[in-house]
Amino acid sequence: MANELREGDNLVPVNYDSLLEQILKKLSEQNLFKISSDRRRLLINIDEVAASIATTNIQNPLSTTKGVRVASVNFVNREKFLTQIQEIKDYLITNLESTEGIGDIASFVDSLIVNLTDFQGRASKLGLAYPFDEQYTKLEKQELILDSQLPGSNSLLKFHKLTITVGNITEFQSQLKEGIRRNIQNNFDSDDPEDIEDVYNLLEKKLRTKIQILTNYKDW
Repeated sequence: MANELREGDNLVPVNYDSLLEQILKKLSEQNLFKISSDRRRLLINIDEVAASIATTNIQNPLSTTKGVRVASVNFVNREKFLTQIQEIKDYLITNLESTEGIGDIASFVDSLIVNLTDFQGRASKLGLAYPFDEQYTKLEKQELILDSQLPGSNSLLKFHKLTITVGNITEFQSQLKEGIRRNIQNNFDSDDPEDIEDVYNLLEKKLRTKIQILTNYKDW
């Protein structure tokens, strides 16, 4: 049987009116935006709005849920949907413009832009830093293209089903223990066998804890 792609109106229609109306209502009640004390970040308190909307009675966008697992973009009223989205956008712009300390939006956005030279250097603590002035000569790149003329065996990017088979699941724990022991023996520098045994026992204890957690998840 061949696959066939054709136009049609066989998607389940969706109606987001109820959800969008609640979003509009919440946006009119509070301003989401705030400038950080250092004036380097724009804070957006979207979580509070989302949590508030989640507790309201919102109509299911799907006109029918029988045999349907996902929503679509087959809107009941496309024009109304676009109008509500535009209203949300207008509310956000108005709220942003009225936020204390912002003034002109374009100028404020420019003030948030940081020159890359400010990140010059090596990271010695949590943060952003990169040695831009250093040259790397061992970088490699390879281009991925979609070429229908290439045979599948020569394609760098292929579209096919990937099947992953996992075997010897029951032996996983014993193999992992043996791998850890072998790694300790090969890489742990100590003349005292008891030190190596202590390290192994500690790791094995942590391993048992992790495996127990995974087992609990599996049984749950």
